[in-house]
Amino acid sequence: MEKYDKISLLIDKIEKEMKNFEEQLACKTPKEVIKNSYKLTCMQIMCDYLVNRDFTKRELKILIYKKNLLEYCYNDWEKSHGSFINILEESVDDTIILMKEKENKKKNMEIK
Repeated sequence: MEKYDKISLLIDKIEKEMKNFEEQLACKTPKEVIKNSYKLTCMQIMCDYLVNRDFTKRELKILIYKKNLLEYCYNDWEKSHGSFINILEESVDDTIILMKEKENKKKNMEIK
């Protein structure tokens, strides 16, 4: 099987898993959907990343045969998602700094 064929197979597999997860969510209560919205978002980002990533032949072989690849990646990532929280916290802190700077500029304009 050519590398291109393997890539197509992997993309189909990933997109099918994503579609199945979304269909499962569609059958859940609104509360369950909200509870799983974080997972849905993360899995969609992972899906987009995997679809656009370049793989070696060996990686393709491993990924094609891994059952529930997105679920596997999500569960593995979830165990170490502290870095994601750190990024969010830093972003909030940066936003607060920008807001303070804007407020200071506004006050300086009013004083003049």
